[in-house]
Amino acid sequence: MTTTQNRRAFLRVTALAGGGLLLGSYYQPLARRSRGTPADRFEPNAYIRIGADGTITIIAKNPEVGQGIKTMLPMLIAEELDVDWKSIQIQQADADPAKYGSQFAGGSAATPLHYDQLRRVGAAARQMLVAAAAATWSVPESECTTASAVVTHGASGRKLGYG
Repeated sequence: MTTTQNRRAFLRVTALAGGGLLLGSYYQPLARRSRGTPADRFEPNAYIRIGADGTITIIAKNPEVGQGIKTMLPMLIAEELDVDWKSIQIQQADADPAKYGSQFAGGSAATPLHYDQLRRVGAAARQMLVAAAAATWSVPESECTTASAVVTHGASGRKLGYG
């Protein structure tokens, strides 16, 4: 069976398909945005998500083009957060300069430009977790330590996982 396509039919189908794609790409981000942060996860900043089950996801802000940046920059966060590299997941960030700042690939500049910023991101999140554990136990933050995604109060032996 052969069908003939005329120009008007082609344009009609193309417009419908393009409109559907446009609508789908518009509504999916809106749906994600409207859901907000689920109550069963902690998001101290745009780069870190910690699930109630202890699952840690680190957002890679720069795209990977073969220089290892999708590993290296999240590794800075993981080191400061005091979590084992093998226990985290990496997720590529959406292209959102308002949320993540400049996101580019090439020029070997991502590490020098973002090194200090991302170390502070991980350290700040770890401090929030220590502060929450210390408040839960009514002890000074200075008596708490972290290792492998666990906050420990040495004097009492109490421990809380990041989840």
